[in-house]
Order: sequence, then structure tokens, then C-alpha cells
Amino acid sequence: MPLKLETMNTQQSIIENNKLIAEFMGLQITADQKAYFIELGDSKYFNTNKGITQNAMLINRLRYNSSWDWLMTIVENIESLNHWVEIYGVGCYVKPKTTEGYLKAFNASTKIECVYNACIDFIKWFNTQLNSKNA
Repeated sequence: MPLKLETMNTQQSIIENNKLIAEFMGLQITADQKAYFIELGDSKYFNTNKGITQNAMLINRLRYNSSWDWLMTIVENIESLNHWVEIYGVGCYVKPKTTEGYLKAFNASTKIECVYNACIDFIKWFNTQLNSKNA
């Protein structure tokens, strides 16, 4: 039984979704809320609050939506939590281990967009599950 797919890929939603992914991946945001600490070769960021250069990337430069290298780290993280991800053609399923339903993404024009959408929907579902357990 498919769970509801809600991802829309406007520029603002991409930024918000990339922030959601960064938090899911355990990245910490800088004090000025403009970048995430990340270890990448091109990730130098000047923090105006501290007046120093840090290994961080501006939020609008996160590339989870456009880089297979970045995106696959999310897939691997989801699978490390014992959930199941299947990518095929221009489709992607994410099967949470604790439900009989699954998240699927077909409404994308490219494979990377499809996998990105499925990962976003999984993270939203996952966060809802965490919040309901903590309530």
C-alpha cells in the first residue's frame, strides 16, 4: 500500500528539503544559521558572526538534489537503519521496516529526482515516527 508522496521540487522546496536531509544526516548548522559543517574539499565558509573561515557549506549549495555522490550517502544511511531502498528505471521504492506500506516515487523526470523525492518522503515519515515515539 503506497504512502502519500508530497515532494515538490521548486527552488525553495529544494533548499528546505536539503536542510531536512542535512539534519537527518547529522550535520550541524553554523551559529549564523547559513551553512552546515561538512567535510568537503570546496566547503570553506566565512562565518561573519565569528570572523573565521570554517569547513562548512552554504545551505543553498548543498547538492543532495543534484549529485549522485551526495544522494547515495542518504540511501546508504536509510539502509543502515535497516530500511529497504530499491531504485529502478525512473522509479524508487523505500520500504520502512516497521510498516506494511512503502514510499514510492514515480512522478519525476529523471532517476536522480525520483530517488531524491523518495528519500525526502522517507525522512519526513521517519521524523514523524520519531516525534510520535517521543510524545
